Amino acid sequence: MSSNSESRLQSVDGFEFARAVLEDMERYRVPPTPNNFELWAHKAADPEGPVALEIARLTAAGSPLSNSVLDDLTLTFVPQVKLNQQLRDAGEDLSRELAAVDEAVSAARKSGDVYSETLQFASDSLDSKNPEKTLGETISYISDATQIMQRQNNALRSRLSETTVEIERLRTDLEKVRRDAKTDALTNLANRRAFDEELERVCDLAHSGLINLTVAVIDIDHFKVFNDTWGHQTGDQVLRYVSAIIRARCPAPIFASRYGGEEFALLFPGETSDQAHEIMQIVLTDIEATNLKRRSTEEALGRLTMSGGLASFQLNDGPSLIMERADKALYAAKANGRNQLVLAEGTRARES
Repeated sequence: MSSNSESRLQSVDGFEFARAVLEDMERYRVPPTPNNFELWAHKAADPEGPVALEIARLTAAGSPLSNSVLDDLTLTFVPQVKLNQQLRDAGEDLSRELAAVDEAVSAARKSGDVYSETLQFASDSLDSKNPEKTLGETISYISDATQIMQRQNNALRSRLSETTVEIERLRTDLEKVRRDAKTDALTNLANRRAFDEELERVCDLAHSGLINLTVAVIDIDHFKVFNDTWGHQTGDQVLRYVSAIIRARCPAPIFASRYGGEEFALLFPGETSDQAHEIMQIVLTDIEATNLKRRSTEEALGRLTMSGGLASFQLNDGPSLIMERADKALYAAKANGRNQLVLAEGTRARES
């Protein structure tokens, strides 16, 4: 959760805040799942924030807050809120480390200035008319100052060594935060944010003529009925099952993501639509081949089918346009009876 919502829950009025969140969820008829509660806690903690504004926009437009819409909101906003907080925490840690280093360097600089003054004083003493008288005192003076300087330098080296280790730890943590921010927690596939970034990148390459590009969007058939019948936990198991087959059949450079809810989107850079169609057909066949069972009771769940749409990159395409064409092909697959792949208009089944 964001620091704001988490601090509200941990405060003396935490139960009151939690009750208010649940009451608001009930007003919107939102199921009180852990993910939905976290989403609504962000809304309650920041009424003018992006989560609250998007929910207001959807309800004003009359859009139902279905499970898939709620999943999309969680995928879109909750990881970003967590990411922002994690980045702030890492930034504060780094600032503290750099401040400590600056303090150690300043102390060493002052010690160096004192040592320089000591050497200058010693030089002036030895240049006096009676150096024998002051030699012993000067040597003792220099020895004491040198020991102080050595201690200061040792302390600085130790602090810099500790800081190097800490900064490396922060670098590793930030890299993990970056990966987590682009990974769907349920399926371990890329999330929608990561997909949108990668789509923009490969569209630029396709525009320049450097690569072919095909996009596939696939969706589990009748997933809502399945979810309502067997429950969300079993539905989550199904999503993990589908994602495992996608990962096995679609290695890099194919880019696979959970696009939202029960929908998955894949990028095939360098592949023709015919090649992408062949791979996706294998995925759909593998998914349908298994007679699923409910893990907790071994009850038979039946076979799972998926529908999909594919679109190959056209000269006038941008990220939104090619996705729109793939989505239209997906809708056509569902309208034609589901359990099939449809090529978008303008996408050829065979390409040279």
